[in-house]
Amino acid sequence: MTVQRQYRSEQNGGDAGGVAFRTSVPWFLRSGWRLFGTLFLALGLLMGTLAFLVSTQVGRSLEAQAAQQNALTALLIRSVVAEHFDGLVKYVESFARQPSVVSLVEKREAAGVRVHLKDFVTDDPRFDRAFITDRSGILWSDYPPAPGVLEKSFSFRDWFKGVSSRQKTYVSEVYQRAAPPRPYLVAIAAPIRDHRHETIGYFVGQHTVDTLIRWLGQIETPADVSVTLIDRHGALVAMPAAKGEPPASLGRHPLVQKALAGEQGSDRVADPVTGEASLISYAPIAPIGWAVLVRQPITAVLAPIAALQRTILALTLVAFLAAVVLGFFWLNTIRRHQALHVSEALFRGLLEAAPDAAVISDPQGRIMLVNAQAELLFGYARAELVGQPIELLVPECHRADHVNHRAGYVAAPHPRMMGSGMELFARRKDGTEFPVGISLSPVQTEPGTLVFSNIRDISERKRVEQALRENQAELERAQEVAHIGSWVSSPNAAGKVIWSREACRIFGMTAEQFDGRVETFFNMVHPDDLDAVKEANRAALAGEKPYSIDHRIVRLDGAVRWVHEQADILRDAQGNAVSMAGVVQDITERKQSEERLSFLAYHDELTGLPNRVLFSDRLEQAMVDAERHERLVAVVFVDLDRFKNVNDTLGHEAGDQMLKDVTERLLGAVRRGDTVARLSGDEFTIVLADMAHVDDAARVAQKILD
Repeated sequence: MTVQRQYRSEQNGGDAGGVAFRTSVPWFLRSGWRLFGTLFLALGLLMGTLAFLVSTQVGRSLEAQAAQQNALTALLIRSVVAEHFDGLVKYVESFARQPSVVSLVEKREAAGVRVHLKDFVTDDPRFDRAFITDRSGILWSDYPPAPGVLEKSFSFRDWFKGVSSRQKTYVSEVYQRAAPPRPYLVAIAAPIRDHRHETIGYFVGQHTVDTLIRWLGQIETPADVSVTLIDRHGALVAMPAAKGEPPASLGRHPLVQKALAGEQGSDRVADPVTGEASLISYAPIAPIGWAVLVRQPITAVLAPIAALQRTILALTLVAFLAAVVLGFFWLNTIRRHQALHVSEALFRGLLEAAPDAAVISDPQGRIMLVNAQAELLFGYARAELVGQPIELLVPECHRADHVNHRAGYVAAPHPRMMGSGMELFARRKDGTEFPVGISLSPVQTEPGTLVFSNIRDISERKRVEQALRENQAELERAQEVAHIGSWVSSPNAAGKVIWSREACRIFGMTAEQFDGRVETFFNMVHPDDLDAVKEANRAALAGEKPYSIDHRIVRLDGAVRWVHEQADILRDAQGNAVSMAGVVQDITERKQSEERLSFLAYHDELTGLPNRVLFSDRLEQAMVDAERHERLVAVVFVDLDRFKNVNDTLGHEAGDQMLKDVTERLLGAVRRGDTVARLSGDEFTIVLADMAHVDDAARVAQKILD
């Protein structure tokens, strides 16, 4: 039984470009093989020799075609796996750049960070755990919480070494979690940077490779073809389509090392232990440093002619079996076509399973093949795209330039991953244009270089980026409403300071007026508070105590304001201060309220004179001084006669004014060292300190009465 491909087009009622399979055996094999055997019986020996030569050539052809199909399969799997991890990396990087996350990491607020980590894991089930470490690898916040890991160093982990040394997103090698059920994981680590692009920690998402393995396990491949993923250290990641185990030395084989080094190709490999030869096509998965291998035993590749070779031996011994040999030859030739058709079906299945639009074009830029996602993305049916120039999918204003770019790419083809700086616009059938990300992979064939294009609509990503920019603006507006500014400075006097717009407003200047020098800040501190501010700064940098202080500033217009400052110190792995990040708040109104409350605790609100509490303290102090210096102290009680009549007849306002006038007269009648106090209502008390004679008190009393 053979498999013959049948194409259906829109004209005959089928889907354009669709592929159907049906069993068919050529007519000359159904009825004519006996006739051919009789005619060539006398020529059996000659046919045997010719058949041997032909079978050898057919075997080479089969091996070459199988290598090409396996190479295309490897490239397609590479593209799908790369896009899979590209999405994971973009998701991790987007989280690490969120301003709210950066702010919480700067403040090291573990509880707030854990809320974001929970949202991260919940929103994408491909991650089962996420955590954040500081620059030295100390884990200080995770979700879901794991016992015994907080404040534990992970600097020895592969992902930490990779992200800390490269200072960019790093995909780790595959490892197995120690705790049951011991899933296989890949850690994706990204640096968290503040607004000065300084690394303040690392965000790590643990991706379970079970989802990738399950997906690969659903790919239908021939029983003798195995697909293997190998990480950057040569360890097997997944082998879902393999029947049996691969050679034990596969991870250390030079072909694997070539793939991990960025090369691609196909070659025949013999296992040093079993001696079994295999055809292996390999390709690198550049973004994560893995490799994909498509392995097929040579015995399976040459299976279509194996029976023919056995028949050749029999043909040389018995000539009358020439017809049988001929029959087997044709049957196995059909099997060869069947294997090719199955490989093509596998390729088309992988192409249709790709999550992005896929377009394959020839060296002249004509579209050869598209998948269902391309139909959905561009709105064209396959029959409308196949054979058309790829510029059909480019906006009209860019088509001329695209022809030149395409010619240059075909002249110097190279893999170009999505997100490598080229973000273009595409055009749908209805004329609408939209932003796309494109990855390109050249495929070398005898007719020339085919270009495999993966196309993704990035409209949603653009919308998210715009939303992030708007969130940053909202944060600045929130600082203005709360009257709280933020700042970041270097740990030395000659360093730079970055103030937010609200911080500049608190200090009474615009962002353009502030020169960003630490010395400028110190010059604006009130002279009486400067030493305290510098000491608090020194103690915080030395790690003696946190930086938290209330002090006065003198604005450019001369106004004196009270501010509260609080900051955290960011340190490197050796504990050296790298920068200070803090907030500043104008607390002038609060300070004025505190001073007013302190004054009223010891003074009469109406007259401003000492009240009973302060009077008692002054009297006690005067008596202590008099006893020490052998002097006298006199206490004079003053009561206003008929004061109630003033309130009743003229009103309380007149009474209050009268009390103020009396206060001025009493203060004018005593010395500066004496105390005039109002005890209650119309009662006043005077402490005359440092008196030499009793008569002195009498004279003062008379002066008051006069």
